[in-house]
Amino acid sequence: MYRLLVVDDEEIITNSLYEVFHQWMPEKLDVCRAYSGKEALNWMSRTRIDIVLTDIRMPGMSGLELTESIRALWPRCRIIFLTGYSDFDYAYQAIQMPNVRYLLKTEGFDKVMEVVKEVIHEIESGNRMNEWLMQSRVQIEALEWMEQGEYFRQFVADSSLLGQDKEAMLSDFRTLNIGLDPKLPVLLALGRVAYSAGKAYAEKKNSHRSVRLIWNSFMDEHVRSIGVLDKHGDLLWMLQPRSENPSGDRLVLYLEGTLELIQEACLDSLGLAVSFTISGFSCRWEDVTPQYERLRRLQQLKMGDGIPMILKDQVDSSQASHCKEGVETSHKAGVLEAHLEAGRESEFMSELEQLSEFVLNGDDHHQHAAQAYYSIAVVLYAKLTRLGLQDPTGERGKLLDLEGHDSMKEAFRI
Repeated sequence: MYRLLVVDDEEIITNSLYEVFHQWMPEKLDVCRAYSGKEALNWMSRTRIDIVLTDIRMPGMSGLELTESIRALWPRCRIIFLTGYSDFDYAYQAIQMPNVRYLLKTEGFDKVMEVVKEVIHEIESGNRMNEWLMQSRVQIEALEWMEQGEYFRQFVADSSLLGQDKEAMLSDFRTLNIGLDPKLPVLLALGRVAYSAGKAYAEKKNSHRSVRLIWNSFMDEHVRSIGVLDKHGDLLWMLQPRSENPSGDRLVLYLEGTLELIQEACLDSLGLAVSFTISGFSCRWEDVTPQYERLRRLQQLKMGDGIPMILKDQVDSSQASHCKEGVETSHKAGVLEAHLEAGRESEFMSELEQLSEFVLNGDDHHQHAAQAYYSIAVVLYAKLTRLGLQDPTGERGKLLDLEGHDSMKEAFRI
């Protein structure tokens, strides 16, 4: 799905074009409209726009001035200038810009629709995997990726220690060709590929490489990033903006919008459903470990069933409510233990089902979901140990290994 924004200060033109495109390709185009450059920028600040169809001359902000702002916000956006003026200077400036078309209003709706269709085709052609694979240096990247992955797996395990020595980090980054700055904050994104059962290791490895190529093709223009495999087999990216004075909110918005395109490209080109869990804020390198663990917990809690999702981790400043929920979780674990010890099977199963439903389907904080899981797991593990039951299948060990499960749903099933 692509987003088309129609911009013109003449309402009759804007509304007419909006209605035409709204009915033309509803399965492929999400159409928006604005009556000024300022209103168009408001749209841009809220969501990703793929194509802008704009009047070249408007009061307050011209189409050319609007284009400069569009480039800063969404560099991959395509521009189509539409004007009733055959002004040579404006037209000349327009055709000098990359990814820009120029049309006269007198050419009619059919011509405008034809050009929009051509632009959509160009976007789709640019997303094809063959072009990305031809531009990649696959073997060299594979070796670099292995070394970078080993480095960051160690770093994520103890960033509080490894993130303190910036000079050592700078040296390591240069050696491993990591294009990030250890002195600037970093944003994290965790990606999970939904594989069908029985997928071979080599196939997964190739899929990870292809997903990374798609990521780079969309992200490289606006952000610097490095993607590696974490110890659980998920893709972990670390990002920094290319601009010198970035806005954290702006980076997160750009990331969310671009991840939608990456998901669509992965599904269309590779047949893979990819979900992302991203930080809602940048953090110091020393704080990468706890931030990564937050993303991992959120991923386990909310993801499952192979449905592509984009989740954003937000810092909740309401510590009081967190404490209250934690106390309630501990209380419920005590109730479960009492039912277990008294042999009240139906009461135990009912209480367990209610707590599981609350954690898996509610809006509970992911840290509390983990606390709820471990509270129940410890009760069960202790009972099994006291009974001295045999464990030939190793199921008992899985109780205390939340990290070993693909999702919180799977963990509660165990």
